[in-house]
Amino acid sequence: MKNEIENSFTTNGSLENSNDARYKKLLKIFGDDWFEGKNILEVGAGHGTIGIKLKEKNANVVFTDGYEKHVEVLKAKGHEAYVMDQDDFWTIDRKFDMVIHFSVLYHLREWKQDLLCAMATAPIVVLETEVNNEEEDLILTDRDNWDQAINGIGIRPSWKNIESHIMEHEGIFVRYDDPDISVGGRNFTWDSEDENNKGYHENRRRFYVIRGTQ
Repeated sequence: MKNEIENSFTTNGSLENSNDARYKKLLKIFGDDWFEGKNILEVGAGHGTIGIKLKEKNANVVFTDGYEKHVEVLKAKGHEAYVMDQDDFWTIDRKFDMVIHFSVLYHLREWKQDLLCAMATAPIVVLETEVNNEEEDLILTDRDNWDQAINGIGIRPSWKNIESHIMEHEGIFVRYDDPDISVGGRNFTWDSEDENNKGYHENRRRFYVIRGTQ
C-alpha cells in the first residue's frame, strides 16, 4: 500500500481542507508579513502544500520527505527538496527561522529524537500531530498500513509526553485547541479531561508553536 502514498496527497479533499486551515492558522498566529524573507524548513512535506503557499508570501522554503517520489515531484516543480528519514538523527547545515512539522511525528519510532532535531534547527517549530490521551505512547506495528512510518512502526505519542519532552529540553510552547483548524475530520478541540476521550482515536490531534532557547 505504501507505493500508493503519492496519490494520497493529490486526491484527498479532506487533506486539502486541512492544509488550507493549517496555512491560515499560521498566518493568523504570525501575520501575513512575517514570512517575507524568512528561511523555512518543511519536514515530511509530502507535496509541499504548506511550504509552496509560504513561498507565495516570499519565504525561502526547503522541503524534506522520507519518500523519494514526493521529493521528485517537488524537484520537478523547481523546489529545493531532499529525501530525509526522520527516524534517523538529522541535521541541516543551514540557518532556519522556522520548522514546519505537520502530520509527521506520529509516523516516527524515534519521535523524541526527531523533535529535538527540529528544535535544534530553528528557534520556532510549528508542530501538529495525532496523539493519544494516555500516560504512555501507543506503538502501532501494522507494516501494511501506508499511514505508518517508513520502517513500518508508527507511534501515537501521548500529548502529555510531548509537552513534558519540550519542557525538559528548555522549550516553551503555546497549544492551540481551536475550531478553525478542526476541519477535514481532524479534531483539536477535544477535552483531555473527558473520560469519553481517553485512549487513542484516529485524528485526535494537538497543534503547538514551540520556541526554543537558541
